Amino acid sequence: MSRRIRKMLSLLAFVLTFVCLHEVCAEPQQSANGGDNTQAFEAPLILKSGGDEELELVRNLFQYGDYPAVVTHLEEAMRQGLFDSEEQQLEAYRHLGVTYYILQQKERSKESFMLLLTREPDYQLDPLYVPPIIIDFFESIKEENRQLLDEIRQARIKTAEKEQPPLKKEYFSRNAYAVNFIPFGVGQFQNGQPVKGTLFAAAETISLALNITSYFMVRGYRGDDGMYTSGNAKLARDWRITQFVSLGVFAILAVGGVIDAALNYREYTPLPESEAPQDDSDENSDKPKVGFLYVEF
Repeated sequence: MSRRIRKMLSLLAFVLTFVCLHEVCAEPQQSANGGDNTQAFEAPLILKSGGDEELELVRNLFQYGDYPAVVTHLEEAMRQGLFDSEEQQLEAYRHLGVTYYILQQKERSKESFMLLLTREPDYQLDPLYVPPIIIDFFESIKEENRQLLDEIRQARIKTAEKEQPPLKKEYFSRNAYAVNFIPFGVGQFQNGQPVKGTLFAAAETISLALNITSYFMVRGYRGDDGMYTSGNAKLARDWRITQFVSLGVFAILAVGGVIDAALNYREYTPLPESEAPQDDSDENSDKPKVGFLYVEF
């Protein structure tokens, strides 16, 4: 009986020893694997706060030759919409295209360059910063997709034409240079200077009227024998002086008005809308247009 108990105790001790050894051997393996319930932890990629700052970081990474990091940063920044301007997007796709080519991923490089060209069909790589072999690859992509790029250019031209404001038509009257030599402010009125023309016209009219009045006053004081009485001689002399002075003033104003009109002469003067021609149905006809021209802008 005691012999059987000893055997059972020996068997129990063996089992306990085996279990302890198994747990001791399994613990280092679990520690090495991070445990059964622990997953691998990967630090998140931290981007810059703005597109310009992120592109500056990408440039530095590219210069240091860390091309995988360049791709990682650019793709994540694009996924988050960090590049909001057209220039930032073009530079990002350019970096991706060049970097993918260096990493021997030509298909992805081609995709990046195509995304660049669809936004700017006439984009050119700078030979000072991009190797010739990559420039040749880029140009070959442009040549392969010439038709598509031409369609993009035409679509942009049509869009730009639609966005342009409607043409405004303005009419001009043609001025004759000879009109500048007509007194009474006619040249000023033709040049679109109504205030100055009114002043010249009024001053010249008053001086000429005073000259004519003085002439007839002098004749009125003269007797039938052509002589002046002692009482009328002084008055006639005063009117004679007024006549010559007013004539001189008129001459000065007339010459000054002519010179002023010639100096300020404009061959064409804008017409107000009220005076513009209303019927433009035959504006494309072969008949010459006389008296005005129109300009579209």
